[in-house]
Amino acid sequence: MLVDIEKKKLQIFFDDHVKKLIFVCSHERSGTHFLMNSIAYNSNYTVKPFLDFDYYQLGSIINFHKADHVSNFIKKISSIEKNNIKYRLSSLIKSHHPAYIFQNLFNDDDIIFYYIYRHPIETLLSYWKFINHWDWHEGPKKKDPTSFAKSAPEGQMQRYQQKSYDSIFSRWANHVSEWLESSNKFKNIHFIHYEDLNKDYYNTMEKVLNIAKLPIKNITRPPKDNFVKINEIPLSDNESKKFKEYIKSSLYYYPSLKNIL
Repeated sequence: MLVDIEKKKLQIFFDDHVKKLIFVCSHERSGTHFLMNSIAYNSNYTVKPFLDFDYYQLGSIINFHKADHVSNFIKKISSIEKNNIKYRLSSLIKSHHPAYIFQNLFNDDDIIFYYIYRHPIETLLSYWKFINHWDWHEGPKKKDPTSFAKSAPEGQMQRYQQKSYDSIFSRWANHVSEWLESSNKFKNIHFIHYEDLNKDYYNTMEKVLNIAKLPIKNITRPPKDNFVKINEIPLSDNESKKFKEYIKSSLYYYPSLKNIL
């Protein structure tokens, strides 16, 4: 007996008031939804729904490791036409993938990539809590953030990697470094510092909106919702100090990253 298993429906939104596709890319736990929600609150783009560019949503449709598969899919969904009116994709596209899978879309005038990055102390501390939050094998569950940052990536987190890494810190550093290198080569990749967005919200959002040539009216900071909430894990002062020292010493080998943090 042949049985069809129902697939999850994919919904995306189109709007005739938007002109470009927008990707919001990052390493996990870098403020991705903060930036997405900020763009949606201050423009005609939306996160309800957003397009989660992930294997879970799109693995049966796209070969994520073949650049022309990725670009062909994006161009296919970029716009629709109805009654002689062109509607462009207004659902923001979220991705944690490395830069190389989007290489055919770089320098495309109709696409904007925002890459939000965050200091690794905050990023990996949050990521440690995130991994320990789930009851499946998302990654190595360690009792403290230093052990976690030193661990080799494993489990489901590896879907966002181009290759193997000896540590989760190295995975983070290479992710940011590869996107930074691409941003220096291609004009449609724009780096946004999480700390700037958090502490200097209005000026940073003015920059974000100007890049996309979006009208600037009353810039609004979104409420703290629509992101994955995680459980707090107690951390002693000694463990916190050890973790910060490890991150600072590891950054020594990535001078280009120290310059942007």
